[in-house]
Amino acid sequence: MIHKVQAGDCIGSIAASHGFTWERIWDHADNQALRELGREPNLLVPGDIVHIPKRKERVESIQTDQSHRYQIRRQVTKLRLRLVLSLEPADAEPYVLVFSGKRVEGKTDSNGLLEVVIPTSVRVADLLLPEREMKFHLQIGDLEPANTTRGLQSRLTNLSLFMGNSNGDLDGTTRAEILHFQSANDIDPSGGHDEETTAALADMHGV
Repeated sequence: MIHKVQAGDCIGSIAASHGFTWERIWDHADNQALRELGREPNLLVPGDIVHIPKRKERVESIQTDQSHRYQIRRQVTKLRLRLVLSLEPADAEPYVLVFSGKRVEGKTDSNGLLEVVIPTSVRVADLLLPEREMKFHLQIGDLEPANTTRGLQSRLTNLSLFMGNSNGDLDGTTRAEILHFQSANDIDPSGGHDEETTAALADMHGV
């Protein structure tokens, strides 16, 4: 069986929908080509093909007239975000993460990092910063690799360096913002997503 990646998919969510762990899917021999493309479990591109292994039937012997308990392991993942405000990490910033009707409250660490364990099925969440009266709508799993145009646009947008449309088109607005980023980081101003630009942007963004 194959799964054609849609926007918002990651290996964790795909695996959960088919009843596997993400490692079982990602390490499958038929997905070697996907790994060789430089993809990562949480960074796929719409249109990628993920191979799903066949399910193995498991037979359990039980006694009648008795109660039996079976435990199903819930598939979860860790959402990691780094908050940067005015070019500085948001140290000890109170936050509220809302997803699937649940609220998780906490504070960022000294690097502006927050980590919250969420079910792999969660695709959207809201991040609230109460003290600043700010709200961000998160599309979980929608980030593409940094070496794609849409991945580059999304990272520039998340860093408040791009106000255009993250549509995957290397248009004039995108090139202008790339040139600005390259100039600010002493990178040869090519206006494209070369390896040095991709690496610098991924490092600043955190992934």
